[in-house]
Amino acid sequence: MGDNKINLGLACVFKCQYVILTRFISNKLAALRYFLKVLEFKFNKNQTVMKLKVNARFWVETDKGPFLGFGRVELLEKIGKLGSISKAASSMNMSNRQAWHLVDSMNAKTHDPLVITQTGGKGGGGAQLTPAGEKAINMFRKLEKEMSEYIDQATNNLDY
Repeated sequence: MGDNKINLGLACVFKCQYVILTRFISNKLAALRYFLKVLEFKFNKNQTVMKLKVNARFWVETDKGPFLGFGRVELLEKIGKLGSISKAASSMNMSNRQAWHLVDSMNAKTHDPLVITQTGGKGGGGAQLTPAGEKAINMFRKLEKEMSEYIDQATNNLDY
């Protein structure tokens, strides 16, 4: 947020300087060229550097296609917390159909299902994570942490 304020402040100062400059120089193109030379000198002189941070997304695939990704793992975590595919989908602003499709897709790509369901009845149905589902979440979160640490280390001195 602070960087945006600085950028807006610089933009206002530079715009005001350009407007004032164009009042004294009748040719706006010449004024712009002069202003850009001054601006280039100021930035080269001060050696302003932006610190950059790299973010990455990944997913895990099997020979049958995508298996785990950020959205799928979040869905599994919500199912584990809420005990229902429908409630998990609703909390993620996802359609029930999409959530069921993702669960079926993940279950079809493993030997042991990640989520088991119970049909509704008097007490209602539900869903719960299996040990394989917990293992999948833990594996993905571990990979996420290791990848983030690696990227932070590899790009620690990255600037522009």
